[in-house]
Amino acid sequence: MCFDIGHAHIMSNVAEAFEILKPHVCSTHIHDNAKDKDTHLWPGQGSINWKEAMDLCARAPDPAPAL
Repeated sequence: MCFDIGHAHIMSNVAEAFEILKPHVCSTHIHDNAKDKDTHLWPGQGSINWKEAMDLCARAPDPAPAL
């Protein structure tokens, strides 16, 4: 599955969503938002903790490409 970091941030939180889906992640969709709507901002322009998000992605069973 493609793990959408922006959508995870809106729906709950990135870490919680990633831990649930981690075994199934084969790619990632990278975009930021302010947790209020799906604005598809550049990383760093919203409120996602990008250090945490990238550390989580690096711990995937097979590190996934970031798109």
